[in-house]
Amino acid sequence: MSIDQRQYVILQLRAPMAAFGGAAIDSFGVTRRLPARSMLTGLLANALGYHRQQFEKLQKLQTRFVFATGIDSPSEGRQFTDFQTAQIHKNDKHWTTRGIVEGRDGGSGTYDGPHLRYRDYLDDLSVHVAFTLTDTSAEELDSLVQAFNYPARPLFIGRKGCLPSAPLYMSTVVANTALAALLTVPIGGDSNVFCQWMEEGEHDFLEGVSEVQLCDERDWANGQHAGSRKVYEAAISSRHFAECA
Repeated sequence: MSIDQRQYVILQLRAPMAAFGGAAIDSFGVTRRLPARSMLTGLLANALGYHRQQFEKLQKLQTRFVFATGIDSPSEGRQFTDFQTAQIHKNDKHWTTRGIVEGRDGGSGTYDGPHLRYRDYLDDLSVHVAFTLTDTSAEELDSLVQAFNYPARPLFIGRKGCLPSAPLYMSTVVANTALAALLTVPIGGDSNVFCQWMEEGEHDFLEGVSEVQLCDERDWANGQHAGSRKVYEAAISSRHFAECA
């Protein structure tokens, strides 16, 4: 392994239904086309057994997370909206991300109508992720692979009802960048794979690359998304990926 190369873990996020989150407005929970940095951080943290209250550990993990993603579903994850209702009463309580039970205020008439929500999902999903952590070691990456194979808690893809239909861990590869690692995934057919990646360089051979700003990092202590980061995206021909065996 040369000085410029690193080990990358390859994951497959395959599920009949998934959600990648986004900027929620009122009762509308949207989904992104590809997983956010915060979502992948949460997925890994869940596998490792982190708790929501460990803000510093979660923030550090997110900062170290370097990755590339590509969606290779035949349908590119068709989007649909689920309309949800729940009748909530004044004396009902719920757990919060702060780890305490919270009650409800307001008069009795406040709860006459049901709570309405709209949640977007992607169906028939297949996304591959190539990731590593900055300043990592082979031993630490091995522990991450072990966590995905034997997670501390059940894993889900975006929302708790979105269970994977296949093991998440695929392989560990050596590459110069996360995009180069992603291109080692065997993709069949002659379709395009929509990809996003965060590392500069090494994509001059691609056409139609766009540079965009994403707000997909979480302020874990305050429970909000904040800031933005630069990413690259393009529809990459499957001929650039490894051939299926």
